[in-house]
Amino acid sequence: MNRAYYALFYAVSALLFEEGHTFRKHSGVRAAFNREIVKGGRVSRKNGELYNRLFRDRQKGDYVSFAEFNPEYVERLLQGCEAFLADVRPMLNSLGARTQTKD
Repeated sequence: MNRAYYALFYAVSALLFEEGHTFRKHSGVRAAFNREIVKGGRVSRKNGELYNRLFRDRQKGDYVSFAEFNPEYVERLLQGCEAFLADVRPMLNSLGARTQTKD
């Protein structure tokens, strides 16, 4: 769960960083993602819900003793992560292109 969450966290952080946002806490990234990107319509609400679910599950997995997750549940989340990253990849690729043209 930890790695799945961080895959999305770093993608979301890159999107927000390009817009001038920096954060000290994961909760700040999460709030800005929901406010700026999900509510702004740049990603679907379904992807917003996935990110929020992984945020909570990562907390549980990292900090609750003996936390377990059903393998089928994890597989569904991993498939969701693949779809999420496929949706945001064009936005991330455009960031790289814009950065290269600034030099």
